[in-house]
Amino acid sequence: MNDMIEFGRFNEVEKIGKGTQGDVYEIPEGMFIESVQVKIAIKKYNESILAGKAGAIENHIRSLIRDRDDAIPDIKRIIDRHTTWPRYLVSENGKMCGFAMSLIPDAFYAYYEGYNSMVRTLSQFEFIINDDDMRRHLNLPIINDVGRAKIVYDLLLIIKTLHEYNYVIGDISSTNIIIYIDPENQRRNRALFIDVDSFRKVLESIEQPQSPSYRPPESIYALRAYERVMETNKSRYDGQKYLVQSFVQNKESDVYKIGLVILRLYHIGPRRSLIYRSSNAMNRLENEIGLDFANLIKGSLSDSAARPTALELFRVFVEAYNLKC
Repeated sequence: MNDMIEFGRFNEVEKIGKGTQGDVYEIPEGMFIESVQVKIAIKKYNESILAGKAGAIENHIRSLIRDRDDAIPDIKRIIDRHTTWPRYLVSENGKMCGFAMSLIPDAFYAYYEGYNSMVRTLSQFEFIINDDDMRRHLNLPIINDVGRAKIVYDLLLIIKTLHEYNYVIGDISSTNIIIYIDPENQRRNRALFIDVDSFRKVLESIEQPQSPSYRPPESIYALRAYERVMETNKSRYDGQKYLVQSFVQNKESDVYKIGLVILRLYHIGPRRSLIYRSSNAMNRLENEIGLDFANLIKGSLSDSAARPTALELFRVFVEAYNLKC
């Protein structure tokens, strides 16, 4: 499989983003990579990220590319529509430096009037759950009941699909889910996962840092145990054991986090990105989707042993929402 291209072949790239791991560049229109008939972006890792880990990162990205290439057409369409999945490895001076992926479509950016000019910002989940009054002030569309349901459908579709292929998403948060809200027909709303290189194909669990506002209960318990051990000067080995446990992520933690995303999407009131329980969100879920699905969301926010699977959430949602339509 020829999945390595040279970064230097693109002599007019434009830097469009900067993150903790590296920079993102847009490839000029018309400069397509062979067989990839979409606009392309390249994520180029910082040297500090690659130091001592370049081989492992290359193998991981290569496996992501292979899994997409080998997927059946229906699965490939889901992956391409709802993620920025890696398409090719990228090298510089003969060494792997990053990967090529589909460029985030312009529809996933919001435009509003700033103090002196128009502002363009990525429509991350945390941005779209701003208070409705704030969105009206910025002249941005308000999500309605149909639009909320379409976003939930997309989120559950991709998670249940990836779980079926033994992928753990892990770092689900308000910043790596982006949303398109159609101003005319919210049945065309769409959710997109970014930062796909953090996804891992495993049989059980992975160890990754948790986003603080999406940390599941089992991670919080482990972190508190670590802090107690360190405060009492007990064995540092015991403390390290709990610290490692706080990083554990698996399909059950994915379900907790997507349940929290859905709860915050349906919550009515300010500071949606900080709520963990919401009676009005549960009432809204029951009224707009159905009692069975609302109960599953409640279960997804419980201890890990009691959480439903992503497939259960998807099936019950589709059945319940179809009855409403």
